[in-house]
Parts: sequence; structure tokens; C-alpha cells
Amino acid sequence: MSNQPLFQVTNHHGEACGIPPQIDAQTFSGVYRSYFENQNGEQAVFLYDYEQEHGILYMGDAGWEHPYAVVDGKIPDLMLNHPEQLWFIRLLGSQRRVEIGA
Repeated sequence: MSNQPLFQVTNHHGEACGIPPQIDAQTFSGVYRSYFENQNGEQAVFLYDYEQEHGILYMGDAGWEHPYAVVDGKIPDLMLNHPEQLWFIRLLGSQRRVEIGA
């Protein structure tokens, strides 16, 4: 049963938020992936490309079609609420541990 989808979610945001990214192993291979959803159903996806040493963040409420670059552990031009900040801090720590241990 290898190559079977492990985790799938549906988009909770309206049309005004744009088309959500299609994130799968074929489209984004070799990247660290993290998903976040808060109590209001707002969604975010973080991707870190080990080869390029580059992270991006997709957020439904900020517009799915506008990914935000992660620069030195920060996201210029994007304000995160408290739960989003906690998730982001934790995933950066997780990503660093994975990268160091790789």
C-alpha cells in the first residue's frame, strides 16, 4: 500500500481567497511539509525545500495564490495571530532538527 495518500484536507476558504495549492509528493517532492488549521477553520501550509534552502508559507485567509517567502525565520509582509505564531515557531524548530539530523 505504498504511495497511497496519507493525509488530505479540503479547503475551508471562500472563492475570494483564491485557488488553494495542490500539495502532493509529485508536485512538491523532497520538501518538509506542515499543515495548520485554527479553531475558526483558517488554514496554512508551510513548505521547506532542503535543496534550495528556501521556505514558503501558503495561508488561505491571506490568499492561497500568494505564497509568502520565509526569510531568516520571519515572514515579511504577513501578520500572524497568536496560534499561528506558536505553530510557526514550533515548525521552524522541527524543521531545523530534521535538517540537522538529515
